[in-house]
Amino acid sequence: MAKGVKAFEVDFWKGKTRTTAAERTWERLKAETDRLPQQATLTMDLLVGVGEQQEPGSRTHLEFLKVSKRLAKLMRVEGTDRLDDLKTPYEPEAREIPSDAEIKQVVEATIDDPTWGWAT
Repeated sequence: MAKGVKAFEVDFWKGKTRTTAAERTWERLKAETDRLPQQATLTMDLLVGVGEQQEPGSRTHLEFLKVSKRLAKLMRVEGTDRLDDLKTPYEPEAREIPSDAEIKQVVEATIDDPTWGWAT
């Protein structure tokens, strides 16, 4: 697995300039590969097993499956369709939007703040 992740990193940086945005992208991809046991052998059963542990419909699940499929293709692991079978629609959680009164309260509390007042 560790060799596969290293090859994935080399492939990711191939032809790219190391900008801060590219670094952040790599860190997001690496966070997904960090879910995999680094001493294990890279197999489709392992990728599917870890994918099944993620909550279906979550962003974590979706991102893990995308990165796993990319890693599997790079390392020529057969059966990427098994990862496709695990995909479920991503549904973001509903957000609570603050009321106008709550927003006004925050603005009034921070407008004179020397650090954050400029933002209001």
